[in-house]
Amino acid sequence: LFSGESRDPDAVAAAVSAEFERLKAEGIDSDRFTEEQHALYGRLLAGLNDVESCGDWLVDDHFYGRKPFELIDSVAELSVQTVQKFLQEKVLPDRMVLSVVSPIAE
Repeated sequence: LFSGESRDPDAVAAAVSAEFERLKAEGIDSDRFTEEQHALYGRLLAGLNDVESCGDWLVDDHFYGRKPFELIDSVAELSVQTVQKFLQEKVLPDRMVLSVVSPIAE
């Protein structure tokens, strides 16, 4: 899921799709992957200090059928090979959608 604001959401969607295709073709840089994995793991651990974040995670975990805080372990165990396989098998053009929320014109 990617979100943001743009005057040209179609161009942004095309750029995101192009980056997915590049990663599929060239592969994911393992050093960069490790850096990002460690950063995400650190943010998740830091979130344990916030009661609201913990509550949100517990609710999400319940509805996704996960054990409490399983996401943290999943991030720690994630491999670049698993992400590359996911990109190849699941990130496909016919599975992508662009939603645009526009202000009501008066």
